[in-house]
Order: sequence, then C-alpha cells, then structure tokens
Amino acid sequence: MMPLGFIKKYGSYITNLQRYNKDFYLQENKNTFDYFQQVKNMNKLQTDEDKALMLKEFRSAYEPDVVTMKDLERERGDYMRRQPRVKPSELSYNFEQYGRYSDMLSKASKKDQEKSELFYKMVKYVKKNKEDIGDSIVYDFMQIKGYDPDLIEIPEEFEDLPIADLKAKDVARR
Repeated sequence: MMPLGFIKKYGSYITNLQRYNKDFYLQENKNTFDYFQQVKNMNKLQTDEDKALMLKEFRSAYEPDVVTMKDLERERGDYMRRQPRVKPSELSYNFEQYGRYSDMLSKASKKDQEKSELFYKMVKYVKKNKEDIGDSIVYDFMQIKGYDPDLIEIPEEFEDLPIADLKAKDVARR
C-alpha cells in the first residue's frame, strides 16, 4: 500500500491518466472505419440479403446509364411554356402605402413584357426562316442556344407581333 501523502499528491494524476487512456482507446475504436457511427445510426441489424442488395445498388451506381436518342428527344407540351404573369391592376392592396413596391412591380412588368415580345418575335422569325441556317438569328437560336422552335407555342397575346422590324443586333448575345 502507498503512503497517504503520496496518494493525495499523485492519486488524481494517476486516475486522470487511466481515464484519458480509456478515452483514447474509445476514440480509436470510433475512428476505425467509422464503424461506431454506422452501428450507432442503424435502425435495425442488416441481414445477408439486405447487405447483398446494398452492395448491388452501390455497384450499379458506378455503371454508366444506357441513354438512347429517344430518351433525349423533347416532348411537346410544357416545353418553353410561358408562366402566368402577375397583373398589378388585379392586385388588392393599398397602392399608396406600398408605392415603392408598386413602382418596382410596374417596372418589372414592363421589362418582362418587352423581353417576352422580343423572344416571341424571335421565335416567329426562326419558325419562318428555320431552313436558312446561314441567318445569324436562326443559327444563334437553334444551334448556339439549342432551342427547338417547333416545340415552342406562341401565346395568343404575341401571335400578331410583326417580325419585319427584328434585327440581329436586337437579339445578339451580350
């Protein structure tokens, strides 16, 4: 047995060393292949069938997908469909109190209307001249941007837009 003075002096040091040693081994076990987290977060133990299925799914993630041209073809329907727009005149709120909001909304609506008109003018122009790939507007729309003009439906409000005033500099990439 050790003397009492020695135990008082070094006892806490020795117990702390033992505790740190246990913590070290526990931390080592937790870090080894992360088994501790895998077991800790499991809902149930896996059977051999579950393990085989998981391994099969893991391996199939590394196999390339088989993609055909038919899978890549675009369908008619929602392709480039224009989303419904907010009409500030139909909103119900205090226009005087929210004047800045009203101004921002009206500016954004005007800008959106201008962009939409330009886009649908370009679509009408490309649909009319799509055989002329040498035309810069047609080339940019179909080849560079990759749009298919046959799939784009022009909304009723833009059907009567004139395309005679459309110039390449209006639709040029910036």
